[in-house]
Amino acid sequence: MLNFRIFSLTALLFLLAANTAHGVPFERVAIMVFPQNEDAERLQNHAVNYLQTILMDNAITVLDRQKAEELKNGWQQLEDPTALITAEDFIENAEKYAIDGIVRIYLSVDALPSLADTYTATAQADLRYVTEEALSSSYVTDPMGVIGNPPSDGLTASAAGLNALQRAIDESATEMGLTLIARTLPRFIKYSLVPVDTMPAQGQTFSRIETDKYEGKVQFFDEPQKWEDPTCAAESPDGNLVAVGSWVTENFRGRTGRSWYSRLHILDLTAGQVPYIFDTWPQGRKPSGLRGTSKILGCLFLNSWRYVAAVTGNYIFLWDTERGLELFKHPLGFELDEDDEVQTLLVRQSENSFLSVRAGDMESNFRVERQ
Repeated sequence: MLNFRIFSLTALLFLLAANTAHGVPFERVAIMVFPQNEDAERLQNHAVNYLQTILMDNAITVLDRQKAEELKNGWQQLEDPTALITAEDFIENAEKYAIDGIVRIYLSVDALPSLADTYTATAQADLRYVTEEALSSSYVTDPMGVIGNPPSDGLTASAAGLNALQRAIDESATEMGLTLIARTLPRFIKYSLVPVDTMPAQGQTFSRIETDKYEGKVQFFDEPQKWEDPTCAAESPDGNLVAVGSWVTENFRGRTGRSWYSRLHILDLTAGQVPYIFDTWPQGRKPSGLRGTSKILGCLFLNSWRYVAAVTGNYIFLWDTERGLELFKHPLGFELDEDDEVQTLLVRQSENSFLSVRAGDMESNFRVERQ
């Protein structure tokens, strides 16, 4: 009797292992893509091909595309992600195709123009499957376009959209239990600033979005020997990030004298955290040749939350807020005092983007270029 129970338990474990060898309860499926917007519709064939490759890498047989389209066209209920699919529905519609599951993707892709004649894209995939026993599950990807899950860059809208699409499918397929041979990483494009003599006569102009949302959320130095005061603040266009420039004063311990330097705090309002603090100038004495102030007098997000510029009395800086990188540092060509009023402007004209720093009758202009 004991041997029989052991045999029965072993057989049961073998069947369970066989049914979950691929992490999903099917071995032969039909793939269907339901695009939710125009960008997704243009890329739906890529979505089918990409998911089919993942399934085949997991030793899952995929129904011929023409037959899958026949099944899709004849079973209109599948277009509705909220529709209840019963075992009777499955048998009635899919039995003749000899499949034991259907994988559906409800796909959204949004590709938008970015800086320097490039594009940025986000995607979301709602991956659902239903088996012949009417077992159904849904795997929805996390929203892209935030720190930790950035959008995808590309030289064309299709290239950016395809990278975002593959990342979304990777995420949902992993949640589904499929194994990925290689995971698609977000594609980044680096930018730099190239000095130019003049700005374009026409174009769409964006100025700093002033804000005080950082108050009580950014921890400044507040010690007897070291303290910090905000000098400039800007909010990102989507309202998720705030850049706060600050001026640090530190007394030398054990001897007379002081040092001053500036920092730029990046505050993620959604997470309530400060993922990065950028230094505009190393702590210590400024070189004797620089007479302008080291204070941050102006700051501006470029096009989105991912790139921020700051202006001191001598330099302009550009940072990548997603990866925490300094991309650019260049002399202004003039010097500013701490009381000077600085205006930073982003001007977009067709495929070009320009950044302008203005203070009184002084002006320094740059073209944004991809590296």
